[in-house]
Amino acid sequence: MKRCFLIAEMLLYAAFLVLDLAGILPDVSKWLKFAAICLVALAGLSALRTSDGRIVSAALVLTVTADVFLLVLDRSYGLGVVLFFCVQVLYTIRLCNWSGASRTLHLTARGMLTGFAAWMASVPFGRLEALAAGYIVWFFLNLAQSVSLALQTRERKAVRFAAGLALFFLCDLCVGIHNLPQNPLSGFAEIAMWAFYLPGQVLIVLSADAFGGIQNEV
Repeated sequence: MKRCFLIAEMLLYAAFLVLDLAGILPDVSKWLKFAAICLVALAGLSALRTSDGRIVSAALVLTVTADVFLLVLDRSYGLGVVLFFCVQVLYTIRLCNWSGASRTLHLTARGMLTGFAAWMASVPFGRLEALAAGYIVWFFLNLAQSVSLALQTRERKAVRFAAGLALFFLCDLCVGIHNLPQNPLSGFAEIAMWAFYLPGQVLIVLSADAFGGIQNEV
């Protein structure tokens, strides 16, 4: 099952990247991307037998739902960002469960820093930009914690999760670059965001106990 999943993801990845680089059939590329993300979420369902797997599966379902608004419908961007916010909250809980850190403390600290970042961004920009600023701060804190945990434990699941979050974060940076006005990097960022995004999501689902668990891998 795992091999079939990876082969399917690689084929979808190669297909939409070729279309994007060639600048053709954007609608076909869009549906290939959405199919790839849906496949990741379906793979996450195989990890439901563990509490950690249920957290990842819930986060991946929210990810797909966010992509319905941001990719498929191309509207309701604020709702899409809120859903991705919820994804990061779940990943904070996951990281705290792994490290034994206080979930209340980490969630509260992140909430305060995120709120401050959103408030600062709301002064020169609008509500959507403020929401995005808060989200990227929360995401960065998760990324920093995941990298620290991976370096400390050297566990396969922690390394995969940190790498997945790093690619996910690079995708979001590309989204921000793409949306900047009069930006010469916009075209590059439009392609790069998905070049980072799908491998990141695949690594995240593989960091859970999907397909029988990491401990059963050959």
